[in-house]
Amino acid sequence: MLLTSQDEWEVIEQQTLMSSESEQVTENLDFERGTAEMEQWRDEKPPARQDMYYHFGFKPEQFPSEDRMTDAELNGIVSALCRLWAAYNFTPVVPKHVSGRVLYPLLLTRMCEPTFVMTRGNIGVEFCSYEPKQCPFGEEWCDCKDWDSEVG
Repeated sequence: MLLTSQDEWEVIEQQTLMSSESEQVTENLDFERGTAEMEQWRDEKPPARQDMYYHFGFKPEQFPSEDRMTDAELNGIVSALCRLWAAYNFTPVVPKHVSGRVLYPLLLTRMCEPTFVMTRGNIGVEFCSYEPKQCPFGEEWCDCKDWDSEVG
């Protein structure tokens, strides 16, 4: 379609402006709705059982212990668990290239803790307190020690 008049250009510019304004309004509403979800969870008495196992439809005993699996099997199940977490808007914050053998038990332990599922936004799940000596990933995988050496 070839545009020939200034009026047609102005209409397109106005539509573009309205589109970007509407995107901003939608983003603001999503943020407000996400915040409201968190406040509601904080202020209300949670149900008797509200952990990830409950939300995902699993039971802890359905997951084998890490000593019964090979490294390849562990890496596969950790990858699948991370995709499952992402489907429910959880993001595990872990060191790059951490071993499945190290991460698997940490994921399962965290899945036992109370939580809520957000329909908007994302929940970053921290495992580390950023104290290298207490790193749950062990010294080999700890990213904190690198930050400490850069700062100190």
